[in-house]
Amino acid sequence: MLGRRVEDLTELTTGEALRVFEAAQRAAEEVVDVESKPAADDGQFPPEPPEGLFPDEKPKGNGNGSKLLTSAEAGRLHKKLAAVGLPREEHHAFASAVLGAEVTGFTLLSREQAVEVNAVADRLARGEVEWRGGELVLPPDEDAA
Repeated sequence: MLGRRVEDLTELTTGEALRVFEAAQRAAEEVVDVESKPAADDGQFPPEPPEGLFPDEKPKGNGNGSKLLTSAEAGRLHKKLAAVGLPREEHHAFASAVLGAEVTGFTLLSREQAVEVNAVADRLARGEVEWRGGELVLPPDEDAA
């Protein structure tokens, strides 16, 4: 229905979630007699319209021209932080420490901010910085955000 595989519902945009919900409601309401209604599927996907699959969706932004992370991108950032050893409940605190501002959700981050969080996560994995007791510990010659 979405044209891509979805592993977790957090990967859906609001528009996609609404389409899935509405389709599920329609499917629950429709009773199809498969004996009297032949299948019309030829096994081919219709061509994608030139304006994309979801032309009604506008790119999200934070008001200063920066694009915000999609749900899928936010999910990948969560996976990255888990892979470097951070417990899920500390992901937002880690991003907040990196950026020097409170982070309440990754879909509220700009892509540039996510790149910065990702870079510090790489440094954490290499042992260049530490995450101790909910606090980012930088080398002595570096200042915090």
